[in-house]
Amino acid sequence: MNAVLILSGSEMELKSLIEISSISMDTEQNIITFLAHPLEFNSGELLKPFLNGMGDLDMATGKRANLTALYLEIIHPVAENKWNPQFPCCVEGPGGQCYMKC
Repeated sequence: MNAVLILSGSEMELKSLIEISSISMDTEQNIITFLAHPLEFNSGELLKPFLNGMGDLDMATGKRANLTALYLEIIHPVAENKWNPQFPCCVEGPGGQCYMKC
């Protein structure tokens, strides 16, 4: 998937268009790990607001960042829940019947 990676720190300010692969998340330690490959261009629409002033990803090598932001271009539809109650406070009870929780 394509993304914009923004790194900011006392040693640098960088915004780079990248392709992400091998993404994994550790929710217990709040760590995200991925491989980032620089991209020359992006034909999609979702990342267009970020494309001005792109820098070379190699500029970040060996430097510390205080802020890291990752904007993903996810174009697949969002998954829907299997059961969608008619009322937002409705919780499925015995026999599949709805009861109000709020």
